[in-house]
Amino acid sequence: MFTLAVDGPGNVYVAGAAAPSQNVFKITPGGVIIKILDATGDGSGNAFGAGHAIDVDGAGNVYIPGFFTNNAFKIAPNGTVTEIIDATGSGVAALDRPMGIVAAPAGKVYVSGEVSDNVFEIALCGDGVQDADEECDDGNLDPSDGCTEACTICGNGGITAPEECDDGGMAANDGCNPACRLEACFTCGAAPSVCAVLEDCIKCQRTIAKEAQKFLAKKSKELQKCWDKRLKGDHADTCPDAAAPLGTPARTAADKIARVEAKMQAKLCNACGGADKLCDGVDDFLPGTIGFPTTCDVVMIPGGASCAGAVNTLQDLVGCVACVTEFKVDCMDAAQVPEFVPYPPECNP
Repeated sequence: MFTLAVDGPGNVYVAGAAAPSQNVFKITPGGVIIKILDATGDGSGNAFGAGHAIDVDGAGNVYIPGFFTNNAFKIAPNGTVTEIIDATGSGVAALDRPMGIVAAPAGKVYVSGEVSDNVFEIALCGDGVQDADEECDDGNLDPSDGCTEACTICGNGGITAPEECDDGGMAANDGCNPACRLEACFTCGAAPSVCAVLEDCIKCQRTIAKEAQKFLAKKSKELQKCWDKRLKGDHADTCPDAAAPLGTPARTAADKIARVEAKMQAKLCNACGGADKLCDGVDDFLPGTIGFPTTCDVVMIPGGASCAGAVNTLQDLVGCVACVTEFKVDCMDAAQVPEFVPYPPECNP
């Protein structure tokens, strides 16, 4: 580790400065660790190598230079990674071995090159000054006010990255939202976009909600049955317990819960996994199409794994749903049997 930064809410950001740790991590006040950048950089061919400086602005954007890759990145709170400068520097003066970075209050970022012995001012979208490569700049990064977070104009009938659609208007619930992003369970054509509902996606959404609720209810029921038997003096185990002897209440509860969870996951894959009805990446609905968040909740199953992480695939989504539901059930369960188990610290993230 070579550098760290802390934001207003108390999240700590640390960076690896040499191989094999070309990573940047966010550590929440609750101790959950989330990787927000690795050697792949922005995932579009712009790699990241060794962070020797890091800074965070008031909006929660993280800025870090790649010392060995001669560039710098912006990591938005939603996880989007953008390269903001590369080795070409200003196009006249090169950037070589960036060693320092500062996010200024006026919306500008300053990067210094150790070997190139220079400093660059990077004017970013949202600083209120329309630069040559911007279609607009209204002084903020609100994507739904007509000027997107990339300073492109939404609602003019033309699609400019990061826009996903543009139907020439700013209405919501028509498939292309006021930020020119696809709305959940819609598909839109080329600009000016004409959008249509994906009926199978609607079915997938409903299945996720229905099966998660069924899993929560069934697991709660099995736990209650197990604790009731302990209250009667039938056993002294913690419920559930997959390591308990076969046939005991704690083992029976664990086995039934595992079957219920497997059934839920199979039903989600069946509804959302395309023609083959599997979570295998073949024609699956993507989480973004379904309207699912890009990251799972930063919570931890009591005594188990963290749910935090990127949700990029249908399998990631299914795992997130299962993990967060387990967290909710286990915390509710612990609150109901204080005479047997202390309330887990993981339930107060």
